[in-house]
Amino acid sequence: LGSVHVASEAMYPLAPAIEAAFAGSPTLVVEADIDALDTGQVQAQVLEKGMYPPEQSLQANLPPPLYAQVEKSLPSLGIPMSIADRMRPWLLALTVTSLRMQQLGLKAENGIDLYFLKRARGRKEILELESADFQIRLLSGFSDELQRLFLEQTLDDPLSTREEVEKMIRCWRAGDAAGIEELLFADRRKEPALEPVFMKLFDERNAPMADKVEGYLRAGKDCLVVVGAGHLVGETGILRRLSEHGFTLEQQ
Repeated sequence: LGSVHVASEAMYPLAPAIEAAFAGSPTLVVEADIDALDTGQVQAQVLEKGMYPPEQSLQANLPPPLYAQVEKSLPSLGIPMSIADRMRPWLLALTVTSLRMQQLGLKAENGIDLYFLKRARGRKEILELESADFQIRLLSGFSDELQRLFLEQTLDDPLSTREEVEKMIRCWRAGDAAGIEELLFADRRKEPALEPVFMKLFDERNAPMADKVEGYLRAGKDCLVVVGAGHLVGETGILRRLSEHGFTLEQQ
């Protein structure tokens, strides 16, 4: 199941086919078991890896045009520049995305993966394809150039508008994989310079995630896999890889 990590209450109830898949699966597989995280520990790790030391700043590490774009974008999100200037680009990019989604009425607590995690806790086996620690290390491990590209892509992201978010939700509800792929990867086609960002965020993660799913299936596990929708679609997506490895796929 392709997940929407932040959603509104209007996403529910989910389609009967989705609920039936969950009910019939003794194992739930997710990217990261975010429901079991020690929030304080994660926040401390994010701050440790996502904030500049006192002698450095965002302004000193960004080209002037990109920093000017940051200054123009942040007032509407309520982020003081004094705080933003302490953040490394990857953390600021995540913060911008989170606040934009909140303004559109979308919250992590309504996300599809968390919805199923809460219901599975104590009732089903829960397995991870990655982990929160891995995802933090992935983002904080971006080179300075990749971080700048990631921030630039975030500030220009068309999915930050209500119209585009609503279009994404309509595609998700309809099971329109091609529509989701078009919305998520429009920048990838239009801006070749962003290719390294998309490779890090999607392509390089898809292969090991697909390998884990394949391992669970070949071990005989009957499982519902809930992973970000962007990891399922496209030429390097998990579904394509499973198909190439001999699995028969059927959309419900």
